[in-house]
Amino acid sequence: HQGSPETMSDDSQKLFIVRHGERVDSTFGVNWIDQVFEKSTGTYRRTNLNLPKKMVKRKDLKDFFFDPPITELGSYHCRILGEELAAQGIEISHVY
Repeated sequence: HQGSPETMSDDSQKLFIVRHGERVDSTFGVNWIDQVFEKSTGTYRRTNLNLPKKMVKRKDLKDFFFDPPITELGSYHCRILGEELAAQGIEISHVY
């Protein structure tokens, strides 16, 4: 808030620091790309239930090294965190 103390509201502000969900590369190792993509066609094969059901589209498979997707478990963790924040009536106004 900017301004004088008289114009500031009594609403307290809270900062939540939340880490992203579990990533595919941290669970399956740096060679996970070789394990799930056909070398000749680039087709995705889900070889483990914790891998994403559908793989996000990328221009080049190398892009996954810098921005790997989250696992199914990571997605679940994100969902239950959001559900708990909503259950507690917490409204998020900014995400960085």
